[in-house]
Amino acid sequence: MGSSYIDYREGGFWCRDGSAELWLYLLSEEADAVADRPAWLAEAGADWRLQATVGLAGCVGPSLDKYLGTDPERVETVVALSERVSRRLHEWSPAIPMEVVNGWGTGGAGTRYCRNVDTAWMLRFGDAFHRLLRGTIPADPHATTMY
Repeated sequence: MGSSYIDYREGGFWCRDGSAELWLYLLSEEADAVADRPAWLAEAGADWRLQATVGLAGCVGPSLDKYLGTDPERVETVVALSERVSRRLHEWSPAIPMEVVNGWGTGGAGTRYCRNVDTAWMLRFGDAFHRLLRGTIPADPHATTMY
């Protein structure tokens, strides 16, 4: 499994592709659930679903600069969606059953999880994602911390 650099504006962090894929899949589900969602959110949600399921080793990303830009309303929308993802992860705690995750098709064709997915690891990724959206995680493409 590869790793990807998730960036937005001046910040960024490294993560395992699997973490990004699972997060983006859940984020796309939350975007799809928004009634009367604006076109930008529909487009972002479709892209996040693609990023989660196509199997882009080392190239997974939410394209936050493209979809959010510097629009505070868009940022707040994705923050709210991310908070919903975190709540879902807490509900599954301590782990998402592998049968559930395997039904999502994340990681590309043929990717299967052979054990349950630890929600603590995913919540750690979620914390980094929230900090990225809020602008409180600095860019460090040479960092060794992995989310």
